[in-house]
Amino acid sequence: MERIDVGENEAKESEGSRGSWISKVNNCKTPDDFLKLFLEAGIPGNKWKDSSWLSQRAKLSAENGGIGHPLAGLYKAIVGRFGAFPQFKAWMEGEDEPEVFWTEKVRRCTAPDDFLKLFLESGVPGEKWKTSHWLGKTAALPEEQGGIGRSLCGLSQAIGDRFGGYPKFVAWMEGTDKVRATLMDDVNGCATSNDFIILFRKMGIKYDGWKNSGWLVENSYAGLAWAIRTRFGGHKQFVAWMQGKDKPEDSWVEKVNKCSTPDDFLKIFSDSGIPGDKWKTANWLSKVSLLPEKQGGIGSTLSGLCQAIGRRFGGHPQFVAWMEGRTLPAVPKIETPEDAARVIREQALALGITPDELLNPEAISLYIRKNPALKEALKFFK
Repeated sequence: MERIDVGENEAKESEGSRGSWISKVNNCKTPDDFLKLFLEAGIPGNKWKDSSWLSQRAKLSAENGGIGHPLAGLYKAIVGRFGAFPQFKAWMEGEDEPEVFWTEKVRRCTAPDDFLKLFLESGVPGEKWKTSHWLGKTAALPEEQGGIGRSLCGLSQAIGDRFGGYPKFVAWMEGTDKVRATLMDDVNGCATSNDFIILFRKMGIKYDGWKNSGWLVENSYAGLAWAIRTRFGGHKQFVAWMQGKDKPEDSWVEKVNKCSTPDDFLKIFSDSGIPGDKWKTANWLSKVSLLPEKQGGIGSTLSGLCQAIGRRFGGHPQFVAWMEGRTLPAVPKIETPEDAARVIREQALALGITPDELLNPEAISLYIRKNPALKEALKFFK
């Protein structure tokens, strides 16, 4: 792909900045490419194998064991590409996955929720984890052939070794274990909403995360979400019961779709406790809002609202423009390289990343599917 001139201010990255490191790391195709990059960065000998040295001590003076400039950006770029530093070291040494790495991760899992989180972090889609053949062989294939382009053979072997065979692991995961039975007993033992609040606090669930089943699953409480759904017939019914209502409230999608004017949205924001203009920032709605007030949030998750708005308007920037009376077309007019460069800058700004970060292949594959404007801009430069 031809490089786009994204503007002097945006395109120029200071040496060692994260955007620059991401580009350099993604351009490395072989271990030799990385060794050359380390040499150019002034990394002596095998210091690149020490994640602590890269992320913290490199910035120290030579007298103190460093090289006088930070390499934390390089470390983050490597982890971002390979998922974890041990995986990168294993790849550099010609291994698919470090066996000890997977063995240790599997050993730390004590409940089905822990394994579901591990599969999610490893990029395993849906229930593919139920098939050892998929983990051991298919996962390494490209996406168009049913894989994820990453070998998970080490994970499959580590699970089989721990459980005495993969079928036994699947049986343990599917609810025949004591863990889920205990969770069901805990949920059935709650007679009041206060009983549930006490249960949530004992399990380490803070703020209002329990209101969102997706949040529970993503944060290793999938078993709890299953037990609640089993008792109440659905998570929305449970939330309504907790709030003393006869029926569930409208979902965020339903609420958003009922809004026909900016005032309708401002009422939703007010009712949801969103202060000032915080609704203008997707990151605040989806992440910061869940934090306590002292940390800039309101102690309530609003990621569902953010997603519903994005789906209806084609993106949060389009929604903000509509709210301010300057409605943007779903796909901006792109007729020249300058138009495309402007779109790249705008989309990067809206996502909270630099244009260079947006243009790396991994970012493009992540964002282009739901971003027609970005898709059109990139097509222009093919």
